[in-house]
Amino acid sequence: MLTRLVGIFLLLGVGGTVQAESSHVLWEAALERIEGLYLWRDDVEPRDLVQSSAHTLEKRVTWLLVEETEAGVRLSHGDGRFLGAVEAAEWEDLVPAMARIQALLEGAGNLPDIDLEVALLSGLVDGLDRHSRVLYGESLVSFDKRLSGTLSGIGTRISVVDNQLTVREVYPNTPAARGGLKDRDRILAIDGISTVGMDVTDAVGRITGERGTTVVLRVARSRPEGQQELDLPLVRARVKIPNVTWDELQAGFGHIEIDHFSEQTVGNLRRALQELGRMGALDQGLVLDLRGNTGGSMIQAARVADLFVSEGELVSTVGPGGASVRGLVPSINALDDGRDQDVPLVILQDDRTASGSEIVAGALRELDRTILVGQSSYGKGTVQKVYTLRSDLRLKLTVARYLVEGDLGIDEEGLAPDVPVVHVTLGERGVWYEGQVQAEEPIVFVHELPGWAQREVAEEEDMELALALRILEAASAQDARTRRDLLSVAQIVAQQVREEQEARMMTSMRLGGVDWSIQEEHGPVASPQVTADLRLEGEARAGEEAVVRARVENLSGEPLEQVMLRLEAPGTAWHRRWIPLGRVDAGAQATGTATVPIPRWTTSRVAEVQSGLSCRGCPEGLLSASVLEYSGDGRAPVRISLQLVALGAQETDPMPTRAVIQLTNESHSDLEDLRVRFLFPESAGVTLTEYDAGLARLIPGATERVDLGLLVSAETNPVPLQIRVQAAGYGRLATWDVDLAKDGPPRVLSAPRISLLEPRPERPVGSDVLRLHVEDDVRVAYVEVWSSGKKIASVQAAGPGGLDLDVPIQLEAGQNRFVVRAGDDEGLVGRASWVIRGLESLEDLTTDVGEELP
Repeated sequence: MLTRLVGIFLLLGVGGTVQAESSHVLWEAALERIEGLYLWRDDVEPRDLVQSSAHTLEKRVTWLLVEETEAGVRLSHGDGRFLGAVEAAEWEDLVPAMARIQALLEGAGNLPDIDLEVALLSGLVDGLDRHSRVLYGESLVSFDKRLSGTLSGIGTRISVVDNQLTVREVYPNTPAARGGLKDRDRILAIDGISTVGMDVTDAVGRITGERGTTVVLRVARSRPEGQQELDLPLVRARVKIPNVTWDELQAGFGHIEIDHFSEQTVGNLRRALQELGRMGALDQGLVLDLRGNTGGSMIQAARVADLFVSEGELVSTVGPGGASVRGLVPSINALDDGRDQDVPLVILQDDRTASGSEIVAGALRELDRTILVGQSSYGKGTVQKVYTLRSDLRLKLTVARYLVEGDLGIDEEGLAPDVPVVHVTLGERGVWYEGQVQAEEPIVFVHELPGWAQREVAEEEDMELALALRILEAASAQDARTRRDLLSVAQIVAQQVREEQEARMMTSMRLGGVDWSIQEEHGPVASPQVTADLRLEGEARAGEEAVVRARVENLSGEPLEQVMLRLEAPGTAWHRRWIPLGRVDAGAQATGTATVPIPRWTTSRVAEVQSGLSCRGCPEGLLSASVLEYSGDGRAPVRISLQLVALGAQETDPMPTRAVIQLTNESHSDLEDLRVRFLFPESAGVTLTEYDAGLARLIPGATERVDLGLLVSAETNPVPLQIRVQAAGYGRLATWDVDLAKDGPPRVLSAPRISLLEPRPERPVGSDVLRLHVEDDVRVAYVEVWSSGKKIASVQAAGPGGLDLDVPIQLEAGQNRFVVRAGDDEGLVGRASWVIRGLESLEDLTTDVGEELP
């Protein structure tokens, strides 16, 4: 057993001087663009970019430790070696700083297989803002497809249904439609490669390809006489990705949904408008649905808005200091082509409505053309341009703000809806809200799930879409077309819907045992005098449901109605839970409960939970805090033994083979609905014949066997596989790569196991020690310890067996989160996390958790 004291060892000796090279074209090109074009260039501190780059590498290099300094960073090795300091006070210091970081890491040796230049640049750009980033590899491919709105493929949408790759939709006038592919066809093979275990991303990669080439899909199709299997050769072509869908809500009223903005959007929208017009579905009103639309092409977004107005500025862009940006359109105005739609228009938006969709909504609102219904939009009021730095890498850089008519910016705050909407769900586990509860007089749509009031619940409609339709129906009756007239109509309809939903809430609450009635009219309660207390009914354990009981005492001189408590405790199971109490008379008390599922994967923690008061006529506010605790062991470790056993004659090629898998539960809890599968193999010599296998339950310490089938070619040895294990309540327990010899001995896989030797979830603030024990069946290769997102210790372990570590930590008041990662020589990684509550005083130590309220 090896015992070490671990921390950040920064020696005071001088690190070796490394001369910066002047030939780092990638960094120079990127920094030239950033310095000359970045929107907030004057706010950038070169030191911050150096720190961002170093921290990005720290996440990918296990032995690297980064300490921030006033001028940059100090880099250390987990074995205690000080590698050197890197500083950047001025902009021209950044290229040599990047070169020095790279040289220091390369000089230390033992680097993972990463492109250091790309990783450093990605970290630097991440330090600018949340929208600037480096496009490389798969992210670059996805970006190109989304922006162009086209790809070379067959024109279909696929997904995995019941573990089978399934055609969800065949787009018209595409190779798939011409070749006879049908909706609900199950794809069995792509160019002779079985799709067993294949995910959608891999399937799309195989189906798409060079235009004019052929892909052969083997599909299974359900017929009245039974299942039919067909081989369909499909010639790839340039296909447009549909991003506009439409339908008729009812006679005279249309609905168009735009998923994102690409180069195809305006053309697609024109076709939608033509089709709806032909159907008569634009005679009285249109709902333009931008919910979930995260943006895309700014120009296409502006031209979408142009289809509904004949004059006015749709969008303008301003760069650093309000100047124009080279290569960026400074302003886009509406064109009067005589084809603008003057139909009454309502736009639906939510908190994911962003960027280009905010241009459409904002421009049409400011040009008095529409009203907005839903939640506040995302608030992405900036423009990014893409610059090619090398053939396989581009820089997506924030270069301007966009403004809509009247110089309205949308940065951060987003567009506020004219008719705000909130959703409240009532279920057997209590009450929860979605949306901005603080919005002024929102419509609160009520959703009741089975189990709340023990009654049958009908399937619900899209309530926001139904609201928009009601507004348009009322607008049509009054020939309301301008924004002003639509607002007047919407206020009346919104009040009607608000009252309907309040009545629905009262009924649902009453059936759930809560008095939600309004017994007397009174004005606002300026400052209600209320005390609140929270307690657990019994103990709360991971994987179980905890019952939180709230007691509220009304010390005000008047009754409080529709009282609810909102629990606030970020990072815990208690956060954003609501406890309804209903009416609380003056001087009286009321109690209510919420059932809270505790995730199975959580570790023990003690949390301070704030109670937020909500009641009719009351201002929002926080009451006193309570301390609640739950216990748990964290993620469940498993051990896997794998062996390949050939079936049949040796000359058979490919050889039918069984994978014999022994699963051992090394946790302290039962594992339920345990599923084991191989991911789709990258080797052409391996074909899966079975998707997965499962066990209903595996008790602690027990070992059970499952088998999976596959075909292995004669020349494939060893067999490269990737195995995944998951269990109910835990999600994914392991995803491991393994090479197995055919008819070889069993291969045992077990990631390092991490335990906390002194699991005290509450400790005094100040200096302390995290005492860890890490062990592996072969050898622990490294251990990382992170605190609040910063790596505080790294050990490159040596020798077999276990490892005890004492890691110095600094506890602050409140919640302190620690994450430990440990890897072994086989590349298997174990992970554990703990949250320790820092106490200002020992008097705050929890002593009454779990007591019943009187």
